[in-house]
Amino acid sequence: MSVDKETLSVVNKLLAQRESAKAKEKELIEKQEEWKLVVNRLAATADGEYFFQVMVKYSKLFQVDNEYNPAILLEDKAKREFYLKHMRPYLDKKLKSKIE
Repeated sequence: MSVDKETLSVVNKLLAQRESAKAKEKELIEKQEEWKLVVNRLAATADGEYFFQVMVKYSKLFQVDNEYNPAILLEDKAKREFYLKHMRPYLDKKLKSKIE
């Protein structure tokens, strides 16, 4: 059974894409670990703790939306999402409880 060059070429491209995807995933994991270290180092300092407390207050994380303006609601949601997606998941439990 022989495989034509076109099929072999497609298979090689798919394998190359798979390897590229694995490399990107590995790089992303490394960047997330680095981000986690940075966020926790910052939160562990007195200034960092203050910064995160102000961020939580500014993001209106624990406030009820009483606004009827859709633009303001969207802005408030964006503030919350930033903290909830980019900061909170990476904080250690002790630091998180101290800040929030």
